[in-house]
Amino acid sequence: MLGVQNQNLSVRVLVAGWILLIASARATFASSTVTLIWDPSPDSRVVGYAVWYGTTSGVYTVRLDVGNRTSATVSNLSIGKTYYFVATAYTADGLESPPSNEVEYTVPGLLTAARASAARVAVLEFQALRDETVAIEASDDLKSWTTLYQLRPNATQTLQIADPESAYLPKRFYRLAGPLVGGRKLALRQFSAPVVPKLSFAAAPGAVVEIQVSNDRKHWTTLQIFELTSHRPLEFLDATPSEIPMRFYRTAVNGMTAAEVIYFGPDALRCTMLAHKEITVLRFWATAGEAITLQASEDLINWTPLFEVHAETNKWIELADPASETSMQRFYRLSGTNIAHRKIELARFRAPAIAKVSFVVPPGDLVQLQASENLTNWRTLYRLKVHTNWWIEIVDLESAWLPQRFYRLAPGS
Repeated sequence: MLGVQNQNLSVRVLVAGWILLIASARATFASSTVTLIWDPSPDSRVVGYAVWYGTTSGVYTVRLDVGNRTSATVSNLSIGKTYYFVATAYTADGLESPPSNEVEYTVPGLLTAARASAARVAVLEFQALRDETVAIEASDDLKSWTTLYQLRPNATQTLQIADPESAYLPKRFYRLAGPLVGGRKLALRQFSAPVVPKLSFAAAPGAVVEIQVSNDRKHWTTLQIFELTSHRPLEFLDATPSEIPMRFYRTAVNGMTAAEVIYFGPDALRCTMLAHKEITVLRFWATAGEAITLQASEDLINWTPLFEVHAETNKWIELADPASETSMQRFYRLSGTNIAHRKIELARFRAPAIAKVSFVVPPGDLVQLQASENLTNWRTLYRLKVHTNWWIEIVDLESAWLPQRFYRLAPGS
């Protein structure tokens, strides 16, 4: 049998009986590459090798000439796609051998983290044993059964997993399959939420895929461990019973960890109105290209960064401090390069109604908050760098004089 890892490929080349080996194919997961290695040809006429590949078995649309090297690294492969590789050898006068047998490889990784409705979704719960393999099978008629998930728990625990398709079916039956599941109970409950994260991921059949989650990109928790049974991308609902404005997901496949995919909830950008509130407005000068952090304190000892503003042109920056409406006293200062003796002008602002825009973006990202009165012409209000995974709140002072105002986020650069 031929496979991706440490499997041999035989190929007829220029001398009968000569064998070309592709010894292994492995992926550098984060960069979506695969490396092929083979033994050199004993035929003295062979001066080089080529790797052919494509996304359809038997159809190879790309040729990679690797010269007289006995390895090839193929880059820029698409996550979730299956590629088919063959190798050939060639002589100085251009004679090329027939292709070898195929090696197929599915590029592992997390494809998407999108929003999905979780109305009437079935959640299955059962006791799992450490390192066992348990399959969850489903049927609509108690006759034809399909494997939904094949799980590999890394500890003895109670597993819960949602069935995305159950939301659209009038009835659905479930059972467990595995060498040690005889008589084990499978509990069923219904989960309902307006939206939940839906993850789509792929890997080669037999690969062990660990789905990990984080709220801050630093601390990661394992949600589930799957053993894939086909090339088809698998979908998984994170039925976490809480409001999640932003969450990070990544997969670890056979020990290789992928870059994360970000999930934004439906309210990751929202607007509320402040009615008859008096807040502090701060005004300071910024020069083009500089980054200035506005900090606040209530005791002149403990300082908290409020905003890191990035100026594209020389201009005055006006920022309102949303927390000032409830603070008895509040002190402010600027930090950054070349801001010694830079003054902050303070004023109190009050209006019948002011818009407060709240949003979340990944920590470390540079983002623009833009506004429009007609959904056609957009203007950048602020260009900010975010240092927290929590809500950023911006009070739009101009909204006090406008009948309507729309907001959106855009990349900062």
